[in-house]
Amino acid sequence: MDNQPFSEVQEPIIVRHEAPPVLKHSGLGIASFILAIITIVLVVALIIVTAVIAKDELADIALAQGNLTEGQIKEFAPLLIVITLTFFGSVILSLIGAILGIVGLLQKNRKKLFAVMGTLLNSVGWIIIIILIVAGTFSNMM
Repeated sequence: MDNQPFSEVQEPIIVRHEAPPVLKHSGLGIASFILAIITIVLVVALIIVTAVIAKDELADIALAQGNLTEGQIKEFAPLLIVITLTFFGSVILSLIGAILGIVGLLQKNRKKLFAVMGTLLNSVGWIIIIILIVAGTFSNMM
């Protein structure tokens, strides 16, 4: 046994655990999610406005006279044009939102929550549109 005093002092081993880096949300994912919410609000508003118009105005005229005259169509044409353009605008917003969501999913070192939600919400609109087109096509064939 060696009774020598400690000649060499060993320094303690310090293990440092670095916290994982805090990931930021994807800006493109957030934009996709916001566009999805705007699209949903626009489509719901369009459905409500169209239902109110059809119920109150167009249905009464069609029932009373059997069909719409050219003058009656011209009376409602500006409103119908706005409804149609707003619908197509919401479809374009949904497409842009879906693309932004997909790009947000491909970003590295970013949280994917908003990108996933934006992509799903924007895609649901497109799936519904495709189903309606297919259903309309098949109903015309029968």
